[in-house]
Amino acid sequence: MLKIGSDAVVTHTSPTPSQEGNKSPLKRGDLGVCRLVTCKGLTLIEILIALIVLLIGVVSILALFPNAIRSTRTSIEDTVCAKIADSVCDALTIAMRSSIPENRAASKPAQATLVHDGLPGDNTSYTFALPLPVDSPLSKPRFFAHPAADPMNVTTVTPKPNDAFKLGTTAFFKDIVKDIRENADPTETYDQYGFAVTVSRVDDVRAAEETGDKFKPKPLYQFAIAIYRLPPAPSGGGTYGYKPGELPDPLRVFVVQLAGQ
Repeated sequence: MLKIGSDAVVTHTSPTPSQEGNKSPLKRGDLGVCRLVTCKGLTLIEILIALIVLLIGVVSILALFPNAIRSTRTSIEDTVCAKIADSVCDALTIAMRSSIPENRAASKPAQATLVHDGLPGDNTSYTFALPLPVDSPLSKPRFFAHPAADPMNVTTVTPKPNDAFKLGTTAFFKDIVKDIRENADPTETYDQYGFAVTVSRVDDVRAAEETGDKFKPKPLYQFAIAIYRLPPAPSGGGTYGYKPGELPDPLRVFVVQLAGQ
């Protein structure tokens, strides 16, 4: 057997002994038969079909990556927003427990002091007035958003926040964030978040008026805690990367009801 290249094989068949002793004239096939055997490969169409199948598989796998990245980002935002909202809720709970009671006869609203990171300037506290009761708080709710230019104003409603408390602005937390980025996690994003609080009154004076002095419930307030991912500050300086009144949409909003004094 002789090999010719890699695509063909030549086979040679020798004559049998009986054929060698035969004195008859040689025939064409007596000296052997040479046959060319061809090895078939893949055709162009078969290669194209294989490439198409491979391409479909690769594209299907790559299509999973954007969804996985989006799901991971959503999960991280949910966790961060929940932690920030929980911290703000604890601060509001303490503020309501130590709030100054309202004087309904003098139409003087109650006052609460919020202590938390991210308050305007280098302040560690933010004092604001709580809404006065209305005749029908459920049908005519009155919302007051904070931070506000006048935190003691309870006459002009501000249903939508125009600004936010930006986290990581106090000197203490600035040092913590800087230390984490330099020694632990360079991708720390704590100072990229902010929050706003919108408060409304959800109780009224009818229960106390109907029962006299026998039943005087504590005032009840509803707080909506909105968590934001704030744009970075411009290269020219500044704290926020947005103009006043152009606050981006919140990532998550958490609602809690707290009683006053």
